[in-house]
This record gives sequence, C-alpha cells and structure tokens, in this order.
Amino acid sequence: MTLSPLEPRNFEDVKDDLFLKHDLNLYNFVIKLNSKLREKNISITAVENLNTDMITEGQFDHIDFPDKWTNVLDLRSAIELFTPFYQLFLTSNDFVRASNSLQLDETIAIYSSQILGTPGHLGLVNNKHPMVPTTTYSAAYRLVLHGLAAETLHEVLVNVKLGKFKDGIMTP
Repeated sequence: MTLSPLEPRNFEDVKDDLFLKHDLNLYNFVIKLNSKLREKNISITAVENLNTDMITEGQFDHIDFPDKWTNVLDLRSAIELFTPFYQLFLTSNDFVRASNSLQLDETIAIYSSQILGTPGHLGLVNNKHPMVPTTTYSAAYRLVLHGLAAETLHEVLVNVKLGKFKDGIMTP
C-alpha cells in the first residue's frame, strides 16, 4: 500500500493543502486496508515483533507563530471560524470525507489495540462511530479530541518502541 507521509516544518508546508491531504490519507488508508483484508480474508491480530522504525521518539519541530494582535482566539474558536472557509474551497465529497475522517479515531484505536494485543487504551477514544456521521457544527471539539487521541496513541507507540510497554502494562 502506497503511503503519502506528511511532515510539515513551517507555514509553507501547511499552505499546500496539508489538512486536506492528511484527512484524505487517513480515510483512503482505512478504505484500502479494509478492502485488502477482505480480499485476502485475513484479520488484524497482535504482532509479536512490531516494527516501530517510523515512530519518532523526540519532539516534533514546532512552528513559531507570529506574535501579533491577531492572536486572540483559542484553538476551538479559530477552528470553528476556519471550517466554513475550508468547506467553501473543497468539493462536497472531499469536505464530507475530511470531516468524517475525524470519526475514524475509534477505528484506528481498534486497529492499534488489535496489533498491540491491548484493548485497554480504547477507553480514551470518544470521537463517535464512523458509520454514524455527526454534523460539522462540532468540528472544533472533534478536531481537538482527534489531536488528543493521536497524541495519546503516539505516546503509547513511543513507549512500545522504547520497550516500556509489555503485555499491555507500562513499565518504568
């Protein structure tokens, strides 16, 4: 399966439809993965020796935001204002897919728990079910939940990579 990694380093990287590419990458990955699993009649199971080479251990480079008078909104308010403009410049199909991709957190968490053989962290994901789309009115709330779920899963995977997560238990 061909992947399209995204590694934004500055504002220029974000300008090139980064959010749309991220959303569509995620959505298309789940669709293609499930198609291949059905086609080959296999299911996701625990992996004994998980390859964690692509998991980064350190902090990502953070983009420095300009310190201007325009920095008055909190993240959720800014997203709520951004969403209608985001929708305006996308096709209807792309916007619906991008919006619904926020609800794939539970699907990704299920895949992760199956691969890791640890269902315990599924309780941290509460972004609703991808088969029952919600309206875009709560996009900011769902996007913040999506970020929290992604960061939590990343931390779990970093701990797996560092050997601190064995048999579903964190070790010092």
